[in-house]
Amino acid sequence: MRKEIPVKEYLSLRPADLKKPEYRHVWLLLFWAIEVPLFFLTEKLPLARHVIYCALDDRIPFCEALILPYVLWFGCCVFVTVYTLLRDVPVYRRFLWYMIGTALVSFSFFLFYPSVFPGQPDPLPRQNFFAWMVSIVYGSDEPTNVFPSEHVIAALGMVFATLHSKKLRRPAFSIPFITLQLLICVSVVFVKQHSILDVAGGAALSLPGYFLFFFPWKKRLPWNDPETAER
Repeated sequence: MRKEIPVKEYLSLRPADLKKPEYRHVWLLLFWAIEVPLFFLTEKLPLARHVIYCALDDRIPFCEALILPYVLWFGCCVFVTVYTLLRDVPVYRRFLWYMIGTALVSFSFFLFYPSVFPGQPDPLPRQNFFAWMVSIVYGSDEPTNVFPSEHVIAALGMVFATLHSKKLRRPAFSIPFITLQLLICVSVVFVKQHSILDVAGGAALSLPGYFLFFFPWKKRLPWNDPETAER
């Protein structure tokens, strides 16, 4: 399996080339094209939602400054996807399959156990630049589909991808990047987009996701070997 494929080679691909085992992994990009609009669509569904809240949530203070790592999550997802697509295809495959597998479970919860978090402060206790960012997030992303937390699941997936990529796990990059991902996991409760229960649910789902998609199984699996389906 080739680990690196240059941008020029991707740009020169024709539709017929995507049938070749060497390039089939490109189809995995459809995950993001499907997952993002589907997430916001399910947020709008008129479902009877279960309140996700616990006493510990009341003890966690609102901290608008942590909206910064919260929104950086989106850029991190793009970075890890694009970087591994170009520089570490095996890790790209594992990361995207991890996202697909965990999304199937998450969306099952969103549809059959729809959830809502009622802890957003209204009005915001302070007015500053970070509070303005919080208001933008609140206006565009309703506190529904909260259990399990997609932010936590993807952030931990990016930690796994970093640790499994020889290029990404260099200390100069991996230490600050992994720290940012852990800060993202924390931020979701401090900006009051999630309950601590959502974080626990996301972390619990990420563990079997890791062992299924990142653990170095000796058996050939679709996310390990692009030629598996032909053998």
